[in-house]
This record gives sequence, structure tokens and C-alpha cells, in this order.
Amino acid sequence: MFILFVSSFSQIAIGTDDVYKTAEAIKLAGGKVTREAGPVPGYRTKITSCVDPDGWKTVCLNSHFQHYFQYVV
Repeated sequence: MFILFVSSFSQIAIGTDDVYKTAEAIKLAGGKVTREAGPVPGYRTKITSCVDPDGWKTVCLNSHFQHYFQYVV
């Protein structure tokens, strides 16, 4: 797992092994999924997005995609 804080976009990116299971877990816990799990056009990864009760956006993406962010932080 990795966590990437992106302050200019007010969202957090979290790496996960399975975005489909993550989206289901968010829904089962009563969370609001704003983008259903699925592939991202033009990239070789899958993501899902949700919003927490305070309105903060969180993007969950496949863990293998984290090497794209290694220089962002």
C-alpha cells in the first residue's frame, strides 16, 4: 500500500491490490463511490473513487501503478 497526498487537487490516492473489492468494501461500509471501479483509458491500471463524509476525495488505484508517482511527492 502507498498513500499519495495531492494538496492542489484536494484528494488522496491509495494503492490497493484489487480496486473492485475496495469499491465493494467502501459501499458495504456505507461510503459513497463516485467512480465505479474500472480501467482508466490510456493507462494500464484500474481505479475507483469515493468521497468521505467531510467531502474529501479519495482515489484507489492498483498498487502496480505507484511507480508513476514516485517523483511526485
